[in-house]
Amino acid sequence: MSRHKVIYDTDPGVDDAMALVFQALHPDIELLGLTSVFGNATIETTTHNARFLAGRFAPGVPVARGAAAPLERAAPQPLAWIHGDNGLGNIVLGDSAAAPLDPRPAHRFIIDSVRAHPGEVTLLAVGPLTNLALALADDPQIAPLVKQVVVMGGAFGTEGVLGNVTPAAEANILGDPDAADIVFGAPWPVAIVGLDVTQRTIMSQEYLASIRDRGGAAGQFIWDVSRHYEAFISKARS
Repeated sequence: MSRHKVIYDTDPGVDDAMALVFQALHPDIELLGLTSVFGNATIETTTHNARFLAGRFAPGVPVARGAAAPLERAAPQPLAWIHGDNGLGNIVLGDSAAAPLDPRPAHRFIIDSVRAHPGEVTLLAVGPLTNLALALADDPQIAPLVKQVVVMGGAFGTEGVLGNVTPAAEANILGDPDAADIVFGAPWPVAIVGLDVTQRTIMSQEYLASIRDRGGAAGQFIWDVSRHYEAFISKARS
């Protein structure tokens, strides 16, 4: 039996794509679904990428299309210089069968999945938190039924690590601060993995090459999809 039932709320995005591969292959994780959201690219692109990734690495896992814009603001511009024009480092996606698109909007998929598995579902959110906020607005009573919410986002000045958009703001939280306020104020357990953690978690070129060399098709994908992203990081640090 899987230890963790996970809904992956994501705006893939190179780093989110890599994280999806690791989750799909982890024996202790059962992916219940992917919910797309705007962020690193438009909702059309992030949904397309989520379907491609699920179809290739997590067959049978559905994708639900989520929010195209923040609750109260205009959608941000895609981050093509970071994630490539297609959101996946400009790699050729090929003709892999795409995962099915669930007919429900993402927030409804979240609600129905949590109610189907009360106390078991972890919501893993690595983009703007709009889908989670919409789920709470539609059905506030799901909060105590969620096992945990894990958010990649935020910057708190820990060990001097500030925001990556402004000194006070990290990109995922700034993408929809109104949604973040709702999510962090809800009565469910929340764990926040901020920039003080992510910026210290380094995947070196040597490490990525080792994944490529020993990881089969998935390892080769991790290598390929990270080339554009690594070039951006190297340039930003030079």
